[in-house]
Amino acid sequence: MAALVICLCFLLGVIPVGAGTQVCESCPGALRNSSQVSQLCRAAPKARTLGRCCLGHMDGSDVIIGLDLWNCSLAQLDPTLHLTQAAVVLDLSSNPLRDLPSEFFRGLLGLQYVALPAELSCPGGNNSWENVNVTSAVRVCQDQRSSCNSTSEWGEYSGPNMIHSSKPPFYVLQFWLLVAQITQHRKAGKSDTEEHVTQKETRNPVFLLTEDFHPMLCPENSVCAPDGPGYMQCVCAPGFHGYKCLRESTFPILMFFGILGLVTACLSVLLWCTQRRKVKSQ
Repeated sequence: MAALVICLCFLLGVIPVGAGTQVCESCPGALRNSSQVSQLCRAAPKARTLGRCCLGHMDGSDVIIGLDLWNCSLAQLDPTLHLTQAAVVLDLSSNPLRDLPSEFFRGLLGLQYVALPAELSCPGGNNSWENVNVTSAVRVCQDQRSSCNSTSEWGEYSGPNMIHSSKPPFYVLQFWLLVAQITQHRKAGKSDTEEHVTQKETRNPVFLLTEDFHPMLCPENSVCAPDGPGYMQCVCAPGFHGYKCLRESTFPILMFFGILGLVTACLSVLLWCTQRRKVKSQ
């Protein structure tokens, strides 16, 4: 029965599950006093240092709000490293990193300072940050921008309640640019045969997309929400849920977890009875 209680608590979200702090001790050396992570720890209330990390206390558990992996001889990021949206500062400078996995930064809404080797680009591109400073050794990306303010990213449906961003193929951009410009010519009283759109006019899809054409990023009944540098998601508007936010009214949470709990309890009792009968027979 204890296993059943633990399982139900996990499903209902009673037991907090946060990012592991093993990475804090993975790199030798203490946290530098001059680092942005150290400054964050001194400024944040109830924050404390642990190895190369600054830990903040949120919802009854410690979470990483700053991580300093400066000069750790990292050729690539540990695939098991997962930060949460509580992370504010990340320092990866002075490492022989060749590339950064873009998915690593998805969901890091609170990230405001990233230090990288100078040859690497900012997560999500320079347009995802208010300030980008590059020296001979370090690239610093500061103050994350919302991807919802840009039309260079299109929303792609990927689940029952949200849509993640992805760039459409180039030929899709070309097609919509042609449609947009032909529509503009028609509104000006010009026919397609009198003035057609040339290839030269569509060489810069991002410029034309932001200046001349504003596609609908999110479907009806949903709103755009940032999801980390260079990422966006479409969240269902209040009162809508389900596939592409087409179902009106709220999600039946009580019914869902009630049925889930009942099924789990029945299966647990059934397994307990069968195991007990097996023990008695022996």
